[in-house]
Amino acid sequence: MENRKRYEKCKAFTLVEILIVVIIIGILAGLMALIFGSSTETAERTACRGDRRTIKSAYYVERAESGKTFKDSLEEAMERFTKVKNLNVTGDTAVCTGVCHAGGIYTITTTSDDKLLISCSIEGHDEEKMDRTKTIYGQVVDAHTGMSGWPSGNALMELVKELLDGDYIYDGKEYYTKVDVKGKNPPLLYASEQKYTNGTNRFKADYVYNSETDKWYKCYPSISTSSMLGDIRQQIYDSINKGSEIIYYKDNKESERKDITWTEVSDFVPFLK
Repeated sequence: MENRKRYEKCKAFTLVEILIVVIIIGILAGLMALIFGSSTETAERTACRGDRRTIKSAYYVERAESGKTFKDSLEEAMERFTKVKNLNVTGDTAVCTGVCHAGGIYTITTTSDDKLLISCSIEGHDEEKMDRTKTIYGQVVDAHTGMSGWPSGNALMELVKELLDGDYIYDGKEYYTKVDVKGKNPPLLYASEQKYTNGTNRFKADYVYNSETDKWYKCYPSISTSSMLGDIRQQIYDSINKGSEIIYYKDNKESERKDITWTEVSDFVPFLK
């Protein structure tokens, strides 16, 4: 009889045991959600890139066969996509919805040499473009490191011009990606509306690439890197990350301090491939 009572007491789970089971089930459910969520995001990102490549191919075919305008060629190309909900073309820029599986909005532009540029508003879908910026910046750093004597900013500028292969149209404006460097300090990669001309205006930065975060930032007001001394890249990175002032010099003496407003721009990608 005592053995039977002891057995009956041991049949039920204790509260601690139930809690442990619930916790384990919760952990497993969380892991499964992460796995399936990650797979869905990867699939959507891959499909988005594939759709953009298809749009480009269709556009280039239309342009080559008919020689139509940007607007007409793009509209003809987009007719092949039944998913397109809306396509608005204004000048050399178009906005399209409905193609991206994740609901992203495509911004479509064309360069002066008729290259089609397509960016998606969903974060992470354009990461391959940022990877190319990072790779190109690495080439600039390698070229700078390999220079004998006093490094030449002009030589690095020519390298960037060659890698970029033309200007970059963003928000209806042409931008030119450039490099500035002060001696052996790390080079700064930036973009400007000013062309590759001589004079101080060529060193005016409207957008700056931060190699630490692998992102582009718009600066307001624009920065004159020619009026800065020392490690200009670190000074600008400190301004982006910490809100530090930019210090300008004249005749090697401090002449002015400026507060700069920085805005991250995920769709500014001059090295689009």
